[in-house]
Amino acid sequence: MKLMHEMLLRQEPFEEIVMGNTALVRAMVEAGTRVVTSYPGSPTPEIATAIGTIPFDDRPFYFEFSTNEKVATEVAYGAAVNGHLSTVFFKSVGLNVAADTFVQLSLMNIIGGMVVVLGDDPGANSSQNEQDNRHLAQMCYTPVLEPGNPTEVYTFYKAAARLSQERHMPVILRLTTHVCHAKEKVAFEGWTPRELDPTPRFDPANGPYIPIAELVLPMKRRAMGNLEAVRAYAETSDLNQVIDNQNKARGIITMGLPFQSLVDVLDGCGHKPDILKLGIVYPLPHQMIRAFLADHQEVKVLEELDDELGKEVKSIAYDAGLKTAITSKLDSEDWPNCAPAAGIAAPFMPSSRPWPIATSAWRTSAATPWGICRHTKSASCSCAWGPPPASDRVCLFSTPPGKWWCSWGTPPFFTLVCPG
Repeated sequence: MKLMHEMLLRQEPFEEIVMGNTALVRAMVEAGTRVVTSYPGSPTPEIATAIGTIPFDDRPFYFEFSTNEKVATEVAYGAAVNGHLSTVFFKSVGLNVAADTFVQLSLMNIIGGMVVVLGDDPGANSSQNEQDNRHLAQMCYTPVLEPGNPTEVYTFYKAAARLSQERHMPVILRLTTHVCHAKEKVAFEGWTPRELDPTPRFDPANGPYIPIAELVLPMKRRAMGNLEAVRAYAETSDLNQVIDNQNKARGIITMGLPFQSLVDVLDGCGHKPDILKLGIVYPLPHQMIRAFLADHQEVKVLEELDDELGKEVKSIAYDAGLKTAITSKLDSEDWPNCAPAAGIAAPFMPSSRPWPIATSAWRTSAATPWGICRHTKSASCSCAWGPPPASDRVCLFSTPPGKWWCSWGTPPFFTLVCPG
């Protein structure tokens, strides 16, 4: 029988089927993390469960459940300014409790490195809201990496740890519920145990560490300089990738779990759009996005929760004077998992609007070419013109011309080709 703690501490390279939260713990071990703190809350508790399988005397790091998220953040911060790589993890709304401390972290010279793992919860599966913590990251000048599967959880954590140690700044690893709980075979690298050196490395000369009024502006300037350095890194990082399907007409910019949903929708499609898949979602690689927009006539932005990526992409296009047609979220019904209007089923995909680019005329003009698919008991579909009835799902792509790819329902959803 396989034992989890043996797998987590295995020294030679290996492959294993694990969930995202378990892959994260192995990444902590390999990265040389020395202090891990948390306050429990879904979708992250399995991280602590995996840690708990490691006998106390065998753990390569100190772990504690703190009194609350603020205390957990401060314990991890204390370890990091003492020269030890640390991690704090909690659920999405836990950042609200930790905010009083968290908002100051990017101002500090965190010499040991600190990764903040957030379990955001689109769909509010176990939370009182669907808050999108990219907003707080931007407010606090803190980079955000967003994986889309367990393999990326593993590799992105190690990248976040390296980045944090190099720049002496906090880095957020933003997980979402289905990424935390997804399972796949992950290829892990080897690991050589290192004895923990408890030597204190805190030095007031590395500060200042107290942001009194007269020091705030130079500390903020340093934080913003770090952010621009991360942006430059994002331009060439393999965490961001372009999937070239030789389609200069249409492209998609997406990230994380929406990318996985997109891959499902496009499975079997003969003429797929090009895809810019972002792993570093803040700060965004402006040059990479600008080049992708310039190479395509139409670009669709797919993201969960708020339209942070869509707004930024449109801003980049405007500043560059690009004429690319860009579609992102258009109204409240395009916010996935939000409470839909009475009688309207909330769409599963991050945007229910199809190509061609939507205009305000689509609601009233029967001539506007919107393909509407209707699911029947025979698993067939038919297409019609005009605004979508409340019970229908709209088509996503026209590939090739005269054929509409349509999807409807909640996962598992169906995808069919309908005659034009």
